[in-house]
Amino acid sequence: MITIIDYGHGNLYSIAQALNQIGAPAKISADPQDIAVAERIILPGVGAFGAAMRELRERRLVSPLQTAATEGKPILGICLGMQLLAERSEEFGDYQGLGLIPGNIKLLPKLSLENEKEGKGERIPNVGWRALNFAKADL
Repeated sequence: MITIIDYGHGNLYSIAQALNQIGAPAKISADPQDIAVAERIILPGVGAFGAAMRELRERRLVSPLQTAATEGKPILGICLGMQLLAERSEEFGDYQGLGLIPGNIKLLPKLSLENEKEGKGERIPNVGWRALNFAKADL
């Protein structure tokens, strides 16, 4: 059974419907016990990192998710859910994440007016696929 984590920040029913279409049994839940017995876990997410982590803490889902990862259960993070798997985020402050993936979620540098005219820099908000570049110090 796949457990889709409900912490108030995700497109839960779209994910459940997609899994249903391919015949994968799934359950939407905010119950820590469902995480404990899940074969696989999906952590969706829409919104801000800090608010999402607050909801995970208030619903007592942080420790069960960390335990599931330690036990080797597959966890798929979608959008914000993927970011929550990291150690920290700089989004609207400095927030601790689940710590399942080493690294920090960093803000893209703002596009200056001069760079925009020259076509340099990153457009914010950044939507779409991006290349990841790892420096040896990051690993």
